[in-house]
Amino acid sequence: MVTWPELNVQHVLNLVANKQQGMFFNEFLKPMTVAIAMAALSLPAQAASLFTFTGTGTIIGSNNAAFNAGSAASLTFTFDADNADTNPLPNRGQYSYPFVGEIVGVFGAETFRVAGPGGRADVTDSVNNRDQFIGGTDISAVSDSGTYAGVQLQFDFRDLDLSAFSSDALPTSLNLADFTGQFDRADFTVTGGSVGQVVASFSSVTIAPVPAVPLPATGVMLLAGFGGFAAMRRLKRSQDSR
Repeated sequence: MVTWPELNVQHVLNLVANKQQGMFFNEFLKPMTVAIAMAALSLPAQAASLFTFTGTGTIIGSNNAAFNAGSAASLTFTFDADNADTNPLPNRGQYSYPFVGEIVGVFGAETFRVAGPGGRADVTDSVNNRDQFIGGTDISAVSDSGTYAGVQLQFDFRDLDLSAFSSDALPTSLNLADFTGQFDRADFTVTGGSVGQVVASFSSVTIAPVPAVPLPATGVMLLAGFGGFAAMRRLKRSQDSR
């Protein structure tokens, strides 16, 4: 816990008015700078293993008349690439709760959301004659319109040429060209509840690192504190030389 120095405004003004910069530094600026430094250092660091998946495409099939083939669709989520493999098997990674924040699926006019970290993902490298990356939610999604509830969002990348993945780790890059074979798949769905099943095909996929968090306000305050300290030192040296 960071303890902030108590500020007596009148006392500070008196010190400055009486040109007692040394006391001003020792009684106020120095402990304030130290407190700001401790606060800045205590901030949690953002994991460098976070990636955002963004996929866009079109609906290719539905058993619900409200979702028309050819309508735009998209799937977005953030995941932790360092999520632990929960059941290590040869060439197969199984990951529970790898998602961070919301999982958002858009199918036509409906947007479905699931709050993280629920969900799962599996990666297989050359298992059962396929490379595969599949995942989905285990918490029911609801639509922004309130029309649909109790549904699941899922995705499936399947390559029978065994060229898509070289390991069973969560992938930080994908090439849709690896999933264009006759029996390959690169699609995502919303299914269950009153929505039935709606399937969309990916036409574009991007997996990008989550940008680093900008310098927090406490960092700016820390720099200001050091700047004030330097200014006080210069002022004191100037007065001592007179």
